[in-house]
Amino acid sequence: MSRRSHKSVQLCTLKHEVRKTIVDTAISHNADCANLTKEFSERTGLLTREIRQVKQDKKSEVSLKFASRRIPSHHNHHRNITVDQFSLFFQQMLDLLTKLDRQEESMKSSSRSYIQRISQLSEALEDRKSQFNQLVGK
Repeated sequence: MSRRSHKSVQLCTLKHEVRKTIVDTAISHNADCANLTKEFSERTGLLTREIRQVKQDKKSEVSLKFASRRIPSHHNHHRNITVDQFSLFFQQMLDLLTKLDRQEESMKSSSRSYIQRISQLSEALEDRKSQFNQLVGK
C-alpha cells in the first residue's frame, strides 16, 4: 500500500470516528432532552392532579367555623378555601416554577456543553485534514 493511500485510509477512518462521535453526542443530548421532557410531563401531571384535588376539596367544603380564616373565591358564592389550602396551593406552584427554572437551565447548560464538544471535534477534524494535506503535499 502506498504512503498516500495509507494516509487517505487514515483520514477516512478519522472522519468516520469524528462523525460517529458527533452522532453519539447528539443522540445522548436528545436522550437527555427526552428524559427532562418526560420528567417535566410527569411533574406537570402530578401538579394537575393536586390542583384538581384542591378544587374538589374546595367544592365539597360546606362551611368553616371560623369565618375570619376564610379567603373568598373569585366566584364570590358559598365556595371558599382556607388560608392553609391556599398557602399549600401557592407553595406547590412556587415549587413547580422553581423546578421548571432549574430544568430549563440544565437543558441550556447541556446544550451548550454539546455544542462546545461538537465544535471541538470539528476543529480537531480540520486540524487533522490540514496536517494530512501538508503530508500529502510533500
